Amino acid sequence: MSTQKFYGRYIIPIIHKFMLAYWFFARPTSSRAKIIISNRKEILFVKHTYSRHFWSFPGGGIEKGEDPKDAAKRELEEELGIHIEELKFIGTLFSDGEFRKDTIYCYVTRIPEGENIKKDELEIEELLWSSPNNPPKIHSGARKILDLYIKHTEKYN
Repeated sequence: MSTQKFYGRYIIPIIHKFMLAYWFFARPTSSRAKIIISNRKEILFVKHTYSRHFWSFPGGGIEKGEDPKDAAKRELEEELGIHIEELKFIGTLFSDGEFRKDTIYCYVTRIPEGENIKKDELEIEELLWSSPNNPPKIHSGARKILDLYIKHTEKYN
């Protein structure tokens, strides 16, 4: 087992548990970007190493002063090794999951021709292409993002 896979499988989930304890007491506010990647009929779901029970979407925290769209692009490069120019904003959600108050900026994109996904073993356990109408087991926050995506695609198709 590679060092990166070892950290992703064992160390990151332990760190996440400590972060949950901190968030419980501190109740921080944060901003996040989440991205749905579409290939016309299916969308990409990811299973993060720190949340193996549910599928979600790629994305993560927005750094102080960072534009949400730039954060989304950065997260795609970090987590999946892909460079995206075109991101379409589909909405903003608010969440109080995991004892945080998050503002979540949601985007949709397609992988450019010739780009290959190379998941970061530290953060991403698995990848799955699935129909938005028949998703895998996702948590309530991801469900809200998926509903936003479905509403968006119905409006523009």
